[in-house]
Amino acid sequence: MKTQAERLPNNPPGNRWLSGFRPDAYRKILQKHVEKTAACFFNFKMINTDFHSHILPGIDHGSDGLKTSLFQIRSAIAAGIENIVATSHFYPHRHHTRSFLESRAKAYHDLTEALDDEQKINIIPAAEILLCEKLDRLPELSELAVGNTNNLLIELPMNGFSKKHVDALEEMISHGYSIILAHPERFSRENIESVLPLGVKLQLNATALSGLFIKPHIKDWIARDLVTALGSDIHMADKNAYKRFLRAAKKLEVMDRTINEKIDLILK
Repeated sequence: MKTQAERLPNNPPGNRWLSGFRPDAYRKILQKHVEKTAACFFNFKMINTDFHSHILPGIDHGSDGLKTSLFQIRSAIAAGIENIVATSHFYPHRHHTRSFLESRAKAYHDLTEALDDEQKINIIPAAEILLCEKLDRLPELSELAVGNTNNLLIELPMNGFSKKHVDALEEMISHGYSIILAHPERFSRENIESVLPLGVKLQLNATALSGLFIKPHIKDWIARDLVTALGSDIHMADKNAYKRFLRAAKKLEVMDRTINEKIDLILK
C-alpha cells in the first residue's frame, strides 16, 4: 500500500510555486511531515495523573466541604484524570502529625464513600509539607509520603530560606526519602538551583506551562530531566483548573516524551 507521499504526482497541478522543486525532494519533505504527524498521534499518551491537588473536604483551604470536593473530582474525571494525589497542606509549626493523619483519613473516607460507581478515580493520600528546620525529625514523617512510596512533596518557605533548610533536605534524603519540590516556579530560581545537586526532583503546576510563554528556566529544568510530575493545585470550585492542566499537559508531553514513565515510576 502506497504512502501519502508516494501517491503524489511528479508535478502537483495548480501549484506553480512548486514547479522549481525536484519531485523526489518534494516527496521526502512531505514524507517526513507525515511520519512526524503520525508519531504525534499514535504515540500520544495523555498525562492521567494530577500530582498536586487539594480535594479532601475540610482539611485545608482547598475544599470547604464534600460538595466542593465532588465538583473537583468530576472536573478531574472529565479531563481524563485517573490518579489524583491529595496533597493537603501540612504545616509542621501548626499541625500535630497524628491529628493531621486522623483528619485526613476521615476526609478520605467521606470523599471516597460519596463517589458513585461511575466516578472511577484513584485518590492517593499524601501531603504538601512545608519545609522547616529539622523537618527530618518530625514524628511519623513517612506517613505523609505519597501513597505507599518514599516520595515527599515539599514546599519551600516563601521567606527566610537558609542553609538549615538545605540541611533538613539532606537529612531526609540520607534517611531514604526522595524529595519532590512543589511548584518550584513560584520560588527564587537561585534557591531551587541551590538544592538541585542533592538529587531533588520538581513538580510543576499547570500554570507554569498553560500560558502563551514558558519561562526559559522552566524549559531548562524540563530539558535537564528534573521535572517528574504535573499538578493542577486545584483549590475550591475552580472551573478552569483542569482546562489549564490539559493545556499544560500537552506542552509537557511534547517537551518530554518520557514524562508519563516518570510519573508512573514515582507512584510505585
